[in-house]
Amino acid sequence: MTRVALAYRADRVAPGEAPARRDRRPVHHRPPLAAAFEPAGGGAPFAVAVAHLKSKGGCPERGDVDRGEGCWSERRVEQAEALDGFLAAWRARHGAPPALITGDLNAYGAEEPIRTLTGAGRADLLAERLPWRARYTYVFRGEAGYLHHLLAPPRLAGRAAAVRTLAINADEPRFLRYDAAGDGSRRCRGPYRSSDHDPVAVDLRIAAPGHEP
Repeated sequence: MTRVALAYRADRVAPGEAPARRDRRPVHHRPPLAAAFEPAGGGAPFAVAVAHLKSKGGCPERGDVDRGEGCWSERRVEQAEALDGFLAAWRARHGAPPALITGDLNAYGAEEPIRTLTGAGRADLLAERLPWRARYTYVFRGEAGYLHHLLAPPRLAGRAAAVRTLAINADEPRFLRYDAAGDGSRRCRGPYRSSDHDPVAVDLRIAAPGHEP
């Protein structure tokens, strides 16, 4: 079972005042999670929302079929719209800071689910900060693209000091993958081929309170 979770280093950040929330509406297959944080040494708070939208697999015979963006694109758009509304309500109700959206959104940067989220004012940090040759987290049948995303509202995009991918999975051979034998074992020690997707990362500048970009 795939689950959505957030881990953080307590020596770097502390939970913010806004309570962590999940969007448990039935449109989501895996409820997104949003949490606020404050830098441990002081600075401007921020939030992170992690999501895992519906995959492109298990295509139906009719309805939400592949029309050029893989099947279930309509459902992913609905989930993106729901996530946008959920974050707006969370901020309005609890005073949460701007939230960076990350996770496996199962849609490439030019596809409608991502355009739904960037159309609401978020910057696609991978598209803006990385050269096209480095802009991938997944390889499928010899073609590369990015399904993991870093989507930031303006106040967080301005604090992004560095954006990168960690090339530990997508380019590694499948026979090294986790649980290849079905018994939980690994053929390779270390982080390589621990997933089929590469992680993404962003370094945020610590802005002084009252001086947020």
